[in-house]
Amino acid sequence: MTAKDAGAAAGKHGGLLHRVAHGVKWSFLSRLVVRSSGFVSSLVFARMLSPDHFGLIAFSLTVLSFTDLLGQFGFKQYIIQKSGRTEALLGTAWVIEIAKGLLSCLVLILFAGPISSIFSSPDAAAVLRLMALVPVLKSLQNIRSLYFIRNIEMRNFVLIESTPPLVLFAIGAPLAIVLPSVWTVAGAYLLAHGVQLVVSYLLCGAPPRLRFSLRRARMMLSFGISVMLGGVTIYPGLYGGVWLAAFLLGGHEVGLYSLVFSLCHIAVSELAKPINGVLFPAYARLRDDREAVRRFAVMAYEVVLAVILPLTVGVGLVAGDFVPLALGEKWLPALSLFPLMAAAAAMRCLSTAGAGLFPGLGHPEAALKTGLYTSGGFILAVSLLYVRAGENFVLEDIVLALLVANLAQYLAWAYYACRLLGMAYWRLLAPVLRVGFCIVLMIAVFWGSYLLLPPGLWRLAGGILAGGIGYVGGLFVLRARGGGALFLLLREFRAILRPA
Repeated sequence: MTAKDAGAAAGKHGGLLHRVAHGVKWSFLSRLVVRSSGFVSSLVFARMLSPDHFGLIAFSLTVLSFTDLLGQFGFKQYIIQKSGRTEALLGTAWVIEIAKGLLSCLVLILFAGPISSIFSSPDAAAVLRLMALVPVLKSLQNIRSLYFIRNIEMRNFVLIESTPPLVLFAIGAPLAIVLPSVWTVAGAYLLAHGVQLVVSYLLCGAPPRLRFSLRRARMMLSFGISVMLGGVTIYPGLYGGVWLAAFLLGGHEVGLYSLVFSLCHIAVSELAKPINGVLFPAYARLRDDREAVRRFAVMAYEVVLAVILPLTVGVGLVAGDFVPLALGEKWLPALSLFPLMAAAAAMRCLSTAGAGLFPGLGHPEAALKTGLYTSGGFILAVSLLYVRAGENFVLEDIVLALLVANLAQYLAWAYYACRLLGMAYWRLLAPVLRVGFCIVLMIAVFWGSYLLLPPGLWRLAGGILAGGIGYVGGLFVLRARGGGALFLLLREFRAILRPA
């Protein structure tokens, strides 16, 4: 490579990094605001509903995610990573998306009766049938929003994705306070996705023509089948606990498990997902330059890990004061689940931080194999624990099985990531150790404040503040020693946000 070519490549990669930072900025900052509102909405729903009713809504969303997963043929990922003209592919992908939404709705309506027998509420079947309209609304959204992701132009895409939680916060939560009913919450979810449908057309303009081509569908399916199977295989390891709680323990336990799971995994699901959505097309553009993608992957991995891991650990730390203050005494039985669930969520962070790597590099089969190990670990752990416990099988056993599954997921992800990137494992372990050092300081300072402050709101607020100071202090210690990719991102953000 000549000096001129090297300079051109550096400029290309530098421009890409700048665009990625722009995308991460929009995804992270907007998601932080949006999920704060979504977090408040969830707390209001949990406060106003009984654990059984809260479990009904949570289980409905779990069933919806499963039916949605069965129809994830990877067409969207194929279009995002495909270079050149893809207009003809949009029509085919959209036809399949609409058909999938209608089929999911029909299946949920038909099976609402048997599923509702888990819950004590007489309205369970009717609520499930109402929630069945959600996949139809999602399938009708303007599919041109994929172009925002492919071009790493995240502003409009983030606005579309942010609509449901904002509607739940602005309309759903106040309605739940005035009319505390499971019907109010279910209707709010339906309204949120209806508004999102309208926003997608306002921002994306005219939709593509609905044109189905079997040849194009087969072409996209050849890539997407591994994406779909990867999602299906990993699903039991990630969400099987809700189904086990429902069929083995009852609706009340579903509510307890769902609340603890959602709170402990909020950083994983709501912050890592949009950031990885930005990194996915970046990996796709860099994949022909092995050394560039190695450097970028390690830096991005540490940045994402430095954002989501301390938040995940922090939820487990503050749960003892937060739950009785914010949710009430009816949720006190959930407290025993938080330490183990926070550990399971922290383990999941280690692999989720690099979730966009495999599809971005054009190797969705690696995600498929990782999913097999995840679900295999969960099923094996659940089987052994159930045989040991018998009738004494409890929620803590399900959470322990989830921890084993997340450990298997991380080990499999790290193995395949090192193989694809052609690098030693220590390069992926180093970011974990650096972030882990900061978290150890965070925990130490947090517990120091807890010993000094009286129980209640002041201890909760003081613990959060002290823990944050301890974590940031750890980051500055790493900076002084020349380590930590998070400061690279912060410098990039300062450059972007600085007025021209």
